[in-house]
Amino acid sequence: MLNLETKHVDLFRNFSGGIMSVKGSRSVSRTGLQLGDRAPRPPEPLEQDQIVSNWKGDISSPLVSVKCNAYNHAGYIRDAINGFLMQRTNFPFEIIIHDDASTDGTDKIISEYMGRYPSIIRGVLQKENQYSQGKRPGNFTAHLVRGKYIAFCEGDDYWLDENKLQVQADFLERNPSFSVCGHDACVIESGIVVRESKLPVNQKRDFSAFDLQRGVYVLTLSAMFVNKLGEIPPEHSQVVNGDDFFLSRLGEFGGAKFLPEIMPAVYRRHEGGVWSLVDDRKRKAHSINTQYWIMQYYSRRENSRLATYFASKAAANLFSTLPSFSFRELVSLFIQLLKMFFIRKISFLRKRLEK
Repeated sequence: MLNLETKHVDLFRNFSGGIMSVKGSRSVSRTGLQLGDRAPRPPEPLEQDQIVSNWKGDISSPLVSVKCNAYNHAGYIRDAINGFLMQRTNFPFEIIIHDDASTDGTDKIISEYMGRYPSIIRGVLQKENQYSQGKRPGNFTAHLVRGKYIAFCEGDDYWLDENKLQVQADFLERNPSFSVCGHDACVIESGIVVRESKLPVNQKRDFSAFDLQRGVYVLTLSAMFVNKLGEIPPEHSQVVNGDDFFLSRLGEFGGAKFLPEIMPAVYRRHEGGVWSLVDDRKRKAHSINTQYWIMQYYSRRENSRLATYFASKAAANLFSTLPSFSFRELVSLFIQLLKMFFIRKISFLRKRLEK
């Protein structure tokens, strides 16, 4: 087996797109990784002066803002930040990291990088956990974003392609009819590849703006999108996993582009992951809840076409669960849904009244 920790740069530079063959063996993903391989990690970053030496324009007006949310990611956050700092661009970019009062020293690692890269990295280091109070990281970092485009990656995932930001920004600059572009990712556990591709085959293509509004699968850790969404709508705060919501809203500004030429990123599955290890019953409940609140959002916006679509999608999702759950599991699912709808509806109405 190849020693990917030391040879991954040469290996990845030799791909020509699509599927790459290994001499005398089965075909593998275009990262050169097979199931069971140890995933490569980003290299140690250059110093700040070296990174910015190729930038054109005002450093205080970055073209791209990289946003990263972290919580108890001490064992992972260096890979995430190194993946950001390895980016080769001809434009300024900034890195904005939110740490939600980690208890494992993640905040100290972020502070270390902030000290080394003061012109590139800014952080919001909470003293008290905000997620447990129903507050989202975006509430604390939105005012810091200066980029025309935003790229996102959680603190336990990371990028491998040093040209990712340049390729995506170039595409969005040339194609204003698109609001977001993304690429693939592999999935690892304990550093070992367990899935060569996280994206379903039928999602590895372009989508129209209307497709995007109705719901498509763009990997958040791969996405770069236009900075046009503005304030987070109150309905968005009522969902646990907001990816579907924000992608639907991006459809108001254009379509989605899949860029296969970008080396897949790395999605890390681990016990501390907020979403990756949620059981199927809770996932189903959260999915139905999300569709309900997207329906409410479009209803408030008087978009009856999309409101009706998401209402029917939530209903279909609910009925599809019936054959796959036992009676006891169905009762549990309905109780979870009722709690979500009533508790979140009361919270939603309270916030509306406070305004």
